[in-house]
Amino acid sequence: MNHIWARRITIIAAIIVIFWLIGLAIKLTGWLLNLLLPVAAVILIVAIILSWYRPDKKSATRRHATEEPLRITRDTSDKK
Repeated sequence: MNHIWARRITIIAAIIVIFWLIGLAIKLTGWLLNLLLPVAAVILIVAIILSWYRPDKKSATRRHATEEPLRITRDTSDKK
């Protein structure tokens, strides 16, 4: 009879420890999110600002106004 009670108490203690560890993991996850979310927001804001002020690579390859304008022609024939 004592063996059955000892086993039940051990199982209950194991369940309590498992739930305590799960709670600890959730608290750690919440702490990390609270720490890293503002850091991620600052990095995102800095990236947006840098991309806003960084000159486009395409702007260096634009045609100058003094050159002949680009003419686009299309084929209107019915060749299919």
